[in-house]
Formats: sequence, structure tokens, C-alpha cells
Amino acid sequence: MSIAINVITLLLLISVSSSSLAAKVDIKSINTICTYSSAACLKQVNAKLAVTKEDTALWYELMLFRLDSLFELAKFETLLQETTVWVEAKSVSQYFKVRVLIYHTKVLGVFKDNEKRDYFRAQVEGYLIELNENFSDPSLVVDLVNLQLYSDIAPRVPYHMLRKLEKKFSKRYDPKFKFELYNNLGHFATRMNKYTQSIIAREQALIWAKRTESNSNIAEAHFNLARSLQADNNYVLASQHFKTSLKFYESVAHLSHISLAKLYIALMDWRLGDIKQAKLHFAQVKLADLPIVRLPVYTSLKANLAL
Repeated sequence: MSIAINVITLLLLISVSSSSLAAKVDIKSINTICTYSSAACLKQVNAKLAVTKEDTALWYELMLFRLDSLFELAKFETLLQETTVWVEAKSVSQYFKVRVLIYHTKVLGVFKDNEKRDYFRAQVEGYLIELNENFSDPSLVVDLVNLQLYSDIAPRVPYHMLRKLEKKFSKRYDPKFKFELYNNLGHFATRMNKYTQSIIAREQALIWAKRTESNSNIAEAHFNLARSLQADNNYVLASQHFKTSLKFYESVAHLSHISLAKLYIALMDWRLGDIKQAKLHFAQVKLADLPIVRLPVYTSLKANLAL
């Protein structure tokens, strides 16, 4: 899940950068790039960070774009290294700190460091309680709820929290927020084995992803809808959405998810009994690009295909 950056809030929380530095960076342009492609975003942001004074509003804003891109691109080792430094920092704003803690907690979950994950998740929850009176952005709540994916908490608890958000903000037109909301509803519905509800939520997520006009979001929405359909044993339709997600991931050069989509296309071929096609698609998967959390899927399919 990518984390939205509230520019106005950041400017209120962190000292304003000098006009000479601000002139060097067109945030609207960077935001457009980052909405379209995480890979292009990371490249652009890294270049701008090199010429931006540290500890300014602009620098922190660029850093959040960078951390978001690292997570989206599954560069978890780099993300862990950087957030490990920031979670101990004392002089940064609470808003920046809570965002860093969220990323840090997620990546610890990826690496199965459950003791540290739970420790930092507790810190995040504490910060969000503190900030609750100062932030009205419901995206913060979605971020907190998303962390429960990396814990052993009963999925019905975050699921019902998200349903309350859905009702409260039913008339709000905010494509990015609605995309993340329904995306996470799909996650927890699947955890509860409520596959019909998961599919419905993912269909809504796809609608809102298209309204964000972000190919990355659209790719993710198709991929997650395919996963829900897969869980419901609808392999034909799942395969179609995996193939569509592949096209959008290719359009933004998202290498890890290009390989991931190809892996699941091969898996659907195998489920449908088309071993020849499964082997062809499996051969296109670049193991080095796969997110580490998906390696068991790769290993299992390889064994099933007797490769």
C-alpha cells in the first residue's frame, strides 16, 4: 500500500524551506511523476534530494516520496536501512516520524522480525492517538489499519474499522483515499475468507484506481482483484486480471511486479490444466526481481511443473 503525502500538513509541521531551494523543485511535477511511476519517481526524487538542503520542508517532502517509492518497488533492504536511522531521530516532526515508523513496521513484517515489528507498531499506534486531534485525514487511519496485516490480530477488527470509515466518508470524492480504503477492505475480507465481499471491495478499488489516473494504482487494483478471484477459485477471470495488471506494470517499468504478475499468470495456467502455457509463462519470471515474500509461490509452482 502506497502512503499519501499531505503537503499542507507537512508545511505546517516542518520549517519552511528557503525560496531559493523551493525554486529548484517543482513539487506538482514530481507528484505527477510519482503518481504515474514509482521507478521514475525514485530517480527524479533522488536527483532533487541531491540539491536540496536537508531538514527543510521540501527535503522531508521529497524523502517521503522516496520512502514511498522504495516500498512500492519492493526495495525492502534499502528501506529497512534508511528507516532504522530515522526511527531513532529526535528532531523530526511527529508527522514525518509516524510515516517512517509505519514503513519501518511494515518492512520488519516483510522480514518476519515479529518482535521488533510489534514494538514499533505499538509506537505508531501511540503517535496516531496523539495526532488524532490534529489530523483529520482519514488516510492516517487506513495506514494504521493496514499495519494489522503484519500482525496476528483478528481480521474482523480492522475490517469493521474500515467499514465505519467507508460509511463516514461515503460522499467524499477522494480517489486515492477511496482506492486505499477498498484495497484494504479486500485484504481483510480475504483474511476472513469472505471472498465475495473481497471481490466486491476490489472491484470498487479498481474503479477508484482508474480515477486516480495512476497506472501504478490501476496495476495494483487489477492484481489484487485477480488475487481475490483466485481465492474464490475463479481462475479464468483471475488470469484475465493478472494479464491486465502485467500490461500496466510494464507501462511503469515496475520490475518486481512484472515478474510477480507473470508468476501468477503461470500459476493460473497450471490451475486451469494448461501445463504448456504455464511453463512458458513461468520461464519469463525473473527470480532476482521477485519480492522475497513471494518466493514460496515460485518454489511451489516450480515443483508442480516438475522443472
